[in-house]
Amino acid sequence: MTADGLGNIIQGKYTGGSGKESPVKVPPVGAKVTNKVTAEERKELLSRNPVNVHNSSVDKFGESGIISGRGSGKKPYISENHTYEKIGEIDFSDKKAIARSLQEFEHKYIDSDIEHCRVFCPNGEVYEVHGDRFRVNTDLLGDKMEGSINEHNHVIGESQYSFSWEDLESSAKDKSYISMAYDEKFRYSMTFPDTELTEDIVYEAYKRAENSVGNDLKFYPERIPIGDEQHERIKRACKELGIKYSRVPR
Repeated sequence: MTADGLGNIIQGKYTGGSGKESPVKVPPVGAKVTNKVTAEERKELLSRNPVNVHNSSVDKFGESGIISGRGSGKKPYISENHTYEKIGEIDFSDKKAIARSLQEFEHKYIDSDIEHCRVFCPNGEVYEVHGDRFRVNTDLLGDKMEGSINEHNHVIGESQYSFSWEDLESSAKDKSYISMAYDEKFRYSMTFPDTELTEDIVYEAYKRAENSVGNDLKFYPERIPIGDEQHERIKRACKELGIKYSRVPR
């Protein structure tokens, strides 16, 4: 168990684009949205065991760029072969329902040859963004990313086994609340503080972390296991920035 996550998956309720009725209740318009997770909820997300709860298929090779059988009924928007679509709604205050949906997301895309990101907005809307082998353009969602909980996959063989600099930069820039990612080995998470993190502040913290790791690799290589270089950069940068960072084996 770790101290970063949303909660174990139990009988939850989720509305997607499968056409099947889901018992998720979306808060009425104007209802107060709870966008914080408790320590107990955070403790469990990263250790969940993925299952395919929606039993739907996916275009793993990016030929169509959208999920088969999960369409919203509208064509996804397209930008440089990156697409997004609204796939449903969920009660944003129900962190266990969100974690259950993320289980399904991970199971569906673990072998994908392109990156995907599932985004849970504070107003209850749920989106998926579909990218290419090396990136997924969440900028397509604009200010819908603010305060969101989101997760994306790293393609097998392309991961640095942690967040990239681009992941950290974009998550801070779009004001995500919790950003997660996973690959064939690990699942990792960043929970952002309430304080604003400007582009300069984030960049300078990352450069200091990068230099610190470079110094250790040069003079004290035994301090950093082979393959953990990026993990150390992100861990040190997040510590300086007040971001809660976790990485656990899948």
